[in-house]
Amino acid sequence: MNPPPTIRASAPAGDFTTPVRVLHGTADGCTSPAKSREWFEHVATRPDRKKYVSVPGARHIMYRGRHAAGVTAEVAAFLQGVARGE
Repeated sequence: MNPPPTIRASAPAGDFTTPVRVLHGTADGCTSPAKSREWFEHVATRPDRKKYVSVPGARHIMYRGRHAAGVTAEVAAFLQGVARGE
């Protein structure tokens, strides 16, 4: 079995064909929500295997505080879907 390819943080969106879930806070001051959305739109993954989730009011670190439960549930649902082959 071959190891999975290494994915650089700057990998072109067109290189992705695996399931993709992007979560981005609307109040993120570290990375641009608009740029994340632009990158996501160019991901080569089939539309039924990718999802962009905008988290209203969330900053860069979303897995703590008031957004933690929703973010955790979204990530868990994504991983469970991948495990089922969705």
